[in-house]
Amino acid sequence: MSKKTCQICNTPSGIYPLCIKHLQDKKQGLVLKCENCNKWFLQQKGCECQAPQQKEKQCTQCGKPCGEKYDLCYACYTKSIKTENNNTEYTRKAIVKEIGADSTDIRKQWEAMHRTNDGHYVRSYSEVLIDNWLYENEHVHAYEKKVFLKKNPDATLLSDFYIPNGKIYIEFFGLDNEKYKQRKEEKIALYKNNDLKLIVLEQEHIKILDDVLPPMLFKFQS
Repeated sequence: MSKKTCQICNTPSGIYPLCIKHLQDKKQGLVLKCENCNKWFLQQKGCECQAPQQKEKQCTQCGKPCGEKYDLCYACYTKSIKTENNNTEYTRKAIVKEIGADSTDIRKQWEAMHRTNDGHYVRSYSEVLIDNWLYENEHVHAYEKKVFLKKNPDATLLSDFYIPNGKIYIEFFGLDNEKYKQRKEEKIALYKNNDLKLIVLEQEHIKILDDVLPPMLFKFQS
């Protein structure tokens, strides 16, 4: 006859379904037998077969299942990106030069209407995902921090995200047109010319942030 293991703690229990400890708990009413699956369980925790099933997260746009960390399914996410691209000739990521002292804050030229988990308001759903990833992984960060460029003092540059620990800048480039690509190259060149630590994220990275961001950050923080 094969020896049994306790249905509560999986320790050897001889010919019984419960170990000595849980047999004693049974006498005190702390261990009960489930009428549904006929197995023993701790009264405090309840039987696993009666535990409510976790509801699958649904897309906020169409109601279809989506990933645990996302609010949109892939189809709605792709559609939102196309909408952003069509409605935006270029974004605040463009380099704005020769800003006077009495000029308005260039951040106010584009509406930030997407709220992140840590309370930041950003300008696209992709930036929401980046900001939330940094917050959930305990990376203290700023959004749209002005970058001081000692070698290019006449240029004004706003970083998408800045991590004080390691002095790391993150730029996200989500559009795909010739004018935007030119701006992208100019912006990256400014970071390089001023010897600043820069992580470049593109649209293809957004769905795999867990894969790409840890090694990118480790490179600068190690």
